[in-house]
Amino acid sequence: MPKSLAQIYVHLIFSTKGREPFSTEAVRPQLHRYLPKLLREYDSKHVVVGGVEDHVHILFEMSKMRPASKIVERLK
Repeated sequence: MPKSLAQIYVHLIFSTKGREPFSTEAVRPQLHRYLPKLLREYDSKHVVVGGVEDHVHILFEMSKMRPASKIVERLK
């Protein structure tokens, strides 16, 4: 059986309700370290995590075994 060589990258952006500033400079580094750990739990590899006080950007390689909806639900 041939092996699948597909790689799907997802650029996920989510914000706080009403774009309220939530992620302070003190909290943001901890948040950016925590999100890749969640992705590893779902067999996905992060490429880059970043953002500002009212939204987060995550670029990650999509797992072939998990639905996107479950990964996004866990990250949010």
